[in-house]
Amino acid sequence: STDNVGNVSSVASSDGVTIDVTAPIISVVIEGVGVPIVTDIDGNVYQTVEIGNQLWMKENLKVTHYNNGDVIPTGYSDSEWQGLSTGAYAVYNDDPSNAETYGNLYNWYAVNTGNLAPEGWHVPTDDEIKTLEIHLGMNQGEADGTNWRGSNEGSKLAGREDLWNDGALENDLEFGTSDFIALPGGFRTHMGIYDNMGNYGYVLSSTEYNSSRMWFRILFSQDSRVSRGYDRKRLGLSVRFIKDVDYLIISDADYQNNDSELIISWSGTDDASGIAQYEYALGTTSGGTETLDWTSAGTSTMDTLTGLLLSEGSTYYLSVRATDIADNISDIASGDGIVIDLTSPFLGSVQDGPDGDLVYTPDINSLYAEWGGFSDALSGIEFYEYAVGTTSGGAQIVDWVNTGTDSSVTITGLILTDDVSYYISVRATDYAGNVSDAASSNGIIVDTEPPVVGTVWDGLTEDNEWSNSATTLSGYWFDFTDAVSGLQYYEYAIGDSP
Repeated sequence: STDNVGNVSSVASSDGVTIDVTAPIISVVIEGVGVPIVTDIDGNVYQTVEIGNQLWMKENLKVTHYNNGDVIPTGYSDSEWQGLSTGAYAVYNDDPSNAETYGNLYNWYAVNTGNLAPEGWHVPTDDEIKTLEIHLGMNQGEADGTNWRGSNEGSKLAGREDLWNDGALENDLEFGTSDFIALPGGFRTHMGIYDNMGNYGYVLSSTEYNSSRMWFRILFSQDSRVSRGYDRKRLGLSVRFIKDVDYLIISDADYQNNDSELIISWSGTDDASGIAQYEYALGTTSGGTETLDWTSAGTSTMDTLTGLLLSEGSTYYLSVRATDIADNISDIASGDGIVIDLTSPFLGSVQDGPDGDLVYTPDINSLYAEWGGFSDALSGIEFYEYAVGTTSGGAQIVDWVNTGTDSSVTITGLILTDDVSYYISVRATDYAGNVSDAASSNGIIVDTEPPVVGTVWDGLTEDNEWSNSATTLSGYWFDFTDAVSGLQYYEYAIGDSP
């Protein structure tokens, strides 16, 4: 400024204004929280479990190809396995049924290729396994130690009581509570020998101890704790995957079985002035506000809506918009919708046997069942589970096992008892998480004892010593019995000696 006699002041400047005419961008809108499954390159599907802030695969890996399509080498003899310094896997005792139950056994070199896990997943580091153990009860000092540590974290991690040898691990009251379902799959030693199935379970890490050894974990049927150890990289051990990033950010649910609450999340960007606030709305149409009008979330990118009255069978869409500091408002972005499904799958039926419903079996080591008629009109059936018990609906012999969408199962490795009825039960879970009641077979009885031998006469009314016919023989038999399954038919033969 200049005064009346010509004096000029110093210059004073504002702090400036930046021109921002570009609206924010909403990049992701998510309704609900979907727990992902893992699908490997072979098409095997694995269920997952959230433990703390981690998402784990809760089944052992059984893939036979790397992600680039290359076959993972296998089939090595004991002596060949001893000399390996490249990726490979083995199947315990070379028995495919073991791979189906327990997964394959991989050496560290296969893990180190970085090509085992599908995109978004990886073999856990030693530190990531420590994080899991700490969440289940260990302190940091225990987790950093070696050999047997903690209290009962091993029991919490283990699952499938029917597969473990009886001992402290499965007898702990918190056995299986984490739903990680670690299995006693044994291992292949550095000498190529298979050992410890039923007694020990292993989890391989991707972390090296030194140039020839790697870190891994051990669970033991006679101990409720977890051992942290290191050994040769050519050991064949079970492998699990862990999610790369927080799955809540990237997973979207298509269905849910809650009509009063909805978890919502989103993300957006503004490269100039920055986001001032987000607003969201919920409706039965994309962009609609029929259920909830526009509500400010501040700069949060997540919220939980409560006190809702959502209708079964309806689809609800979350819409989000952002306003930046320069008052530019983004376009409205909407999710793909979430359907409310409160109804459990329709119950089907289960039969014992592949060719009709069997009543008896002579096999004490395996059972077969198939099922059908389960249905779900809204979200569809995601997976089935089966159990084996000595009562209808019971799981005394085999606890509930996920079979994916398979509608039959052969259960091996059993030790059944003669003259006892066994029931195979099946339940279905839909994509909204609703679980059906259990449908049970009408039971199958184990009968391993042959019929009691009776008496055979040469002749129809008495036991003859001589016959005057060279073309005809008559016979009569009686007192053959079978106390369990009864007699199905007789057979006869004729010879010149007993």
